[in-house]
Amino acid sequence: MLLLLLIIYVCSSLAILGSKQIIESKYQQQHKAASKSTESDQLTVEKLQQHVSNYWIMAGSSSPQFIQACPATTAATWVICALTSLFHLLIVGWALFADQLSDSEKYNSDYKWSTLAILLVQFVGAIIGTIAPFIRCFASLSFKFSIKSIFNHINVFKVEKYWTQKLYEWKDGCISLPSQSHTLKVVKNLRNLALNICIVLQVVVVWLFQVVFCSSEKKIENLKQSNFVLQLEDEIELADRILNGLSKSFNQLIQKSEKKHPENLKKLIIEKSTKDFQGVRRYDNTNHPDCWSLVVVTLTTIVATLPNIQKDERKNLLKSVREGLEYVTLVEENLNATDDYKIIQKAAKMLWKKVDLDHIWLGFRLKDIASQGNTTPQIVQLFLEKAKSKIKEGDERTHISICADSMSHIAQTIINDKESHEKLFEELSSRIADIMVACLTNLPQVIVMKVHTSVIEKREASVKAAARLLGETKEIIKTLQDPSGHVPSMDPDDLPFINKWRAYLSGP
Repeated sequence: MLLLLLIIYVCSSLAILGSKQIIESKYQQQHKAASKSTESDQLTVEKLQQHVSNYWIMAGSSSPQFIQACPATTAATWVICALTSLFHLLIVGWALFADQLSDSEKYNSDYKWSTLAILLVQFVGAIIGTIAPFIRCFASLSFKFSIKSIFNHINVFKVEKYWTQKLYEWKDGCISLPSQSHTLKVVKNLRNLALNICIVLQVVVVWLFQVVFCSSEKKIENLKQSNFVLQLEDEIELADRILNGLSKSFNQLIQKSEKKHPENLKKLIIEKSTKDFQGVRRYDNTNHPDCWSLVVVTLTTIVATLPNIQKDERKNLLKSVREGLEYVTLVEENLNATDDYKIIQKAAKMLWKKVDLDHIWLGFRLKDIASQGNTTPQIVQLFLEKAKSKIKEGDERTHISICADSMSHIAQTIINDKESHEKLFEELSSRIADIMVACLTNLPQVIVMKVHTSVIEKREASVKAAARLLGETKEIIKTLQDPSGHVPSMDPDDLPFINKWRAYLSGP
């Protein structure tokens, strides 16, 4: 039994690299087709969900664990382990029966009474060793194993190329040898002979297991997604049970993620954002480099310090910003990944951590700034003065100078805008909402990016993260794609950048 298991695992290990190449080739073909469809279509919530679902099926059906669970060798492994456990059970039963005999007949061993303990330990080990093959075999229960299927499917006698591909590569990849080296020629011939024997054995072993554990085919009813089921052997189609299982797990994750949607962020967007994105146009009066998160954090810092604001309103705004920055950061990390933007984004993260948790902006306590100013213009003026002092002190590449520079430009813009002084809290809340709305219009593109990764071992985790993001932001995306909204007809490549938005909105 152990020898058979060793043979099976050797055969399976030789097929791993070849099977991985086949699956990868099929994945890339489907990925190209799926990518073209997203480029030509508007990414509505329904199309996004279908797109992520397709990649979920590709990632699930092509995962290394699932591929290894499907071949007939997996079923053979479980059957051998089960037989081994059965033999152990018979032996343990015999030992227990022997316990009823007289002391002189109980044990014919120097181990005496410990013989039974040893058998029990071996039996437990055999049972535990059977669990893993059984779980893998259970994953492929949608295939009906039957000897009768031999007569229904002549392809059972065919051994796929990936089983012997690695052996042929080893044989063809031998080093060229000098013609006068007779000894090395003999070594080469012996090695080729050994590899030929291994190839024949590999074919025979795989063929035998396919005959005994052949699976009957079952057609897929969901033809729309059948192309996204990646398989090693095209003639053995994935059963409805597996496809439905993958779809069910996807829908469950989406529903679970929907319950975690950012309610405060959605409320801020609905109540405070404007249709023409005035907050994006008015947040600054210069064209200095900036990023979404730093602008939001800077504006929130000012709002959190304004006097005569109800505690609940301030608290709700901070909750909304806290939820929104999570998705704003995702957009930046996926679409604004240049070196210059990474520096600004890092500065924004550090600044928000201090503002949100410690209520400190660049070393100044927000309470102290609030106590020094009696009116909103005075508070903004204090931020402007402290920002300028920090700019003079630090290197222009440090996070302090970056944050101070952002505050300087934004505070100066607010001071120059005389109309907003009386209702500055409402005005700045509206600007924050508009800026986050503009940024989050890129969420569909982020989801499309996250469903795909070139590393096959990471695909399931990547698609899972994309599905969670879709579930959490589904209502936000629907709100942003409302027909009554007016998303500007900008170049799609410019949408991830706040400076591009401001230049477009401020243009003639």
